[in-house]
Amino acid sequence: MLYSVLFQTVVEIIKNIPNANWTAFAISAIACVVIALNNEILKPWVSKRSRVPVPIELLAIVIGTLASSFGNLKQNYGISLVGTIPTGLPDANVPPIELLPRIALDAFTITMVTYTISMSMALIFAAKEKYEVDANQELLALVRFAL
Repeated sequence: MLYSVLFQTVVEIIKNIPNANWTAFAISAIACVVIALNNEILKPWVSKRSRVPVPIELLAIVIGTLASSFGNLKQNYGISLVGTIPTGLPDANVPPIELLPRIALDAFTITMVTYTISMSMALIFAAKEKYEVDANQELLALVRFAL
């Protein structure tokens, strides 16, 4: 099933290449290259000279926002903006049960990634502070936290 979805996604991307906004693609590619160069070159260099890292992601957002505002990217190039972001949290309600088959695989994947990250962090701290971690207790803590 996963390969089917992946294949359909690739097919849709290829079919829609003629409809791509190449200006948006170029801006995204430049941002990705700058962030990658920061992580590979600038971050190690700065870490040797300063305790404060370069907030490249924040700079990318600020520069992108300024470029969008002053360059009229929406009017000139058709680059859509995020628009107004609502504040606060939405009302809590139970989603329809019909969604379960559509989100089950994604939910399971997110769960495994979350557990893996949590367990990795616990093991890092355990090695640093010289104590042992019980994987079952970590999972139980995540389950209790989620409920």
